[in-house]
Amino acid sequence: MEQIDKKKLVKKARQHLENGSLQEALRIYQDILAIDPEYSQALHDLGMIQFDAGNISEAILLLKKTTQHEDKRPDFHNNLGTVLKASGDLAAAEKAFRKALTLDRNLVPALVNIGSILIERGRIPAALKALKRAIELAPENSTALSSYAEANKANGDIIEALNSQLQAAKVDPLADFIWLNLANTHMDLEQWVESFEAVKKSLILSPNRCESWSNLGFIKVNFGEFFLAERYFIQALIIKSHFAPSYSGLAEVNYLQNRLDNALKFSALAIQNSPQSPYHYQSRRALQLLAKGSMIEGWELKEARLKLDHSIDHRGRPPRWEGQPLHNKSLLITAEEG
Repeated sequence: MEQIDKKKLVKKARQHLENGSLQEALRIYQDILAIDPEYSQALHDLGMIQFDAGNISEAILLLKKTTQHEDKRPDFHNNLGTVLKASGDLAAAEKAFRKALTLDRNLVPALVNIGSILIERGRIPAALKALKRAIELAPENSTALSSYAEANKANGDIIEALNSQLQAAKVDPLADFIWLNLANTHMDLEQWVESFEAVKKSLILSPNRCESWSNLGFIKVNFGEFFLAERYFIQALIIKSHFAPSYSGLAEVNYLQNRLDNALKFSALAIQNSPQSPYHYQSRRALQLLAKGSMIEGWELKEARLKLDHSIDHRGRPPRWEGQPLHNKSLLITAEEG
């Protein structure tokens, strides 16, 4: 069969997808691969269908096969990186995004994706550079603007972050994740009313986003509305039963009402459901243990705060003293928290 026929079949399959006829589209893609098992466009499209269905492992296999047969398509490498990122393999995802940018240094989706990866991996200056380039190429790209805001926030420039998030929301007011990011930024600035309005918009656009319900709970905690806060944390857990921030929120609600046994129960669940980064939840649990009278365990667990990314973030100041001799030296004492 001629190449043009396969292209026509792919076009027909995509039309079926747009019309919601998934099974018919799958049948056409399988017909194409029966004729040419190495036809990269069909392999790619099937991989993205699997990704949309939540079948991450199958999607990775198909997209890796795609890039093996067609190594010069930057969009294929970018989409492989997206799926690898969803799997949690950030190193492999970054490699795929870099390959895409090697083929097309101005591919905006790849610049945005690698910027997001670099934020997660703590390489903030490189993230800012990639995302700034994406915005230069596509000033109206709301995802680039929002990611640039997150990079600025990680860099300590919270006002620039707020301005970028507001611009992103102006460009794309129907993107729920942008309103959620904006709500988070307002929360960082302790602008609770503004955060409440932003998170409400996020929930209107996406009622099943557990992060938004959980954030709404924390906002209500700061308003002292504990009953509503508890309801919102529970709603988040109905959507995602292993969501650690909501267990931590329930712990806070109970701690602030002196229901210490319940607080300890929920903080234990928060730690259990966040094995990769439990330190914030451990530091909060330490306060609950101290309030309960468990002094030794509480003070030992309080050391978890020193492992937090932002625990001692004194930019431009001398490094932390670790017991070295102080002869002819100065020791700068600064507040660690509070």
